[in-house]
Amino acid sequence: MIEIQSVMMEDYSMDYFRFGRGEKTLVILPGISVQSVMNSADAVSDAFQMMQEDFTIYVFDRRKELPREYSIYDMASDTAAVIRQVGISDIYLFGASQGGMIAMTMTIENPDFVKKLALASTSSHVKDEQYESLDEWIELAKKETGWDFI
Repeated sequence: MIEIQSVMMEDYSMDYFRFGRGEKTLVILPGISVQSVMNSADAVSDAFQMMQEDFTIYVFDRRKELPREYSIYDMASDTAAVIRQVGISDIYLFGASQGGMIAMTMTIENPDFVKKLALASTSSHVKDEQYESLDEWIELAKKETGWDFI
């Protein structure tokens, strides 16, 4: 069972988990989801089993204390700060979906600690036709959590 760890910053906290034992560091930023990826740590580890000899792999969640307005730039800044706090650098960074947007922004803003960047199912910006899907995700999140946070 993979241990979920939490980093406490000045005004927020962020969970992550780690697995693998390789010399290189891979950081994974997943896409937006109604449920946290932390609930799937063992499944993620199993999916990346073939990479665990070469990489120590970190998977970071979003910050827990979400401000009312929270841009991709804010997400990238918060995530980069937590990664630095954990003490890792010279990373291979993989972002999927919204995690890809965060990863692109992190790489642009912090080119010193991203060694290589890989992206999947993402875009550099939200297009007009994507806003309808985002509105549906927001409504689903509200129904699933009961929160009116967005």
